[in-house]
Amino acid sequence: MSLILTDFGFNLSSTEYIARNCQSKDKINKHIGAVFQIKILLIFLCVIFLYFLVNDQLQQFKIEFFFYSCIAIIGQTFQSLWFFQGVEKMKRITLFLTISKFSYVILTFVIVKKPEQGRFVILAYALSQVIGALLSQYYMRKEGYKYTPANLSSMLGVLRTSALFFWSRLAVSTYTTASTLVVGAAGHVQAGYYAASEQLYKAGQNITTPVSQALYPYMTRAKNWALFFKMMSILTVVMITASLTAIWLSQWLIALIFGPEYIVSQNVFIVFMLALIVTFVSTNFGYPVFSALGKVKVANYTVIFGALTHVVILGVLFCLGEISAYNVVRAVLFTEIVILILRMFFFVKLYRREVK
Repeated sequence: MSLILTDFGFNLSSTEYIARNCQSKDKINKHIGAVFQIKILLIFLCVIFLYFLVNDQLQQFKIEFFFYSCIAIIGQTFQSLWFFQGVEKMKRITLFLTISKFSYVILTFVIVKKPEQGRFVILAYALSQVIGALLSQYYMRKEGYKYTPANLSSMLGVLRTSALFFWSRLAVSTYTTASTLVVGAAGHVQAGYYAASEQLYKAGQNITTPVSQALYPYMTRAKNWALFFKMMSILTVVMITASLTAIWLSQWLIALIFGPEYIVSQNVFIVFMLALIVTFVSTNFGYPVFSALGKVKVANYTVIFGALTHVVILGVLFCLGEISAYNVVRAVLFTEIVILILRMFFFVKLYRREVK
């Protein structure tokens, strides 16, 4: 939650701004300054929230938890992924995130010596986030960009622009979390079946996410529709083939990864794999194309509408007493299809206007 608040949609809004203004370092430097100053204020809000969360027991390891968590929040906040996406330097992101994750593993082995020192795992994580943030700032300067102080007017402008992106990210987080919480009402067994297949679904999303991350700034800047359609045609076929193969091998995959007792959740896994195909197409026909068309708000509105639709469906299932892992995952698939249909409808409409 702290990451969503301190990011405040900048990972999307700032990526677009930087890609559009890639010829002006002065504009980008001022934007970086405005974003960083806003993030400092957001950090204070997160710290205050965290303080009240643990205030009743700020003793012994609780104070350590609070302190380590604050360090982690600061580290996460200043890992400027949005900058490197905007200037299309994805290798930099891969590099400092890999070093950060590797340092987390090393620090955990170095710091945690006994089972009762589990809280030091949070310290190791916090330090690894700081390392990632420092590397991020170093590489930013190496690219020739720097922090330029921004006035209040600039900060408010950046904040207003990013607000809708923040609400869309919050909507996604809400309906994702709601699915997990609601399926928990059906009992531990159903929750376990859902969580197991969802992990594979998220793994698939993590593999495909770099495609949209790379396309977003590129399409904003270049608007190369011929390349976009060619890539999407090829990658969608690859995605469908991979998902159908996973479905064909579903029993074997589930037994291998989670154990034979989870094979009964095969139907949940199959629906998640179908949702993965829909999500892949929907994601790439989201921010990358609407940014290129100058209507990026449409992508945000479709996500928010999808989240509201999903919450309503979950509410109906709950009232009818039909909560199960299978029904919830079908709700996820339906929601993703709704978002895809909306995006395709508006894309066709706006693209025809663009071509004319």
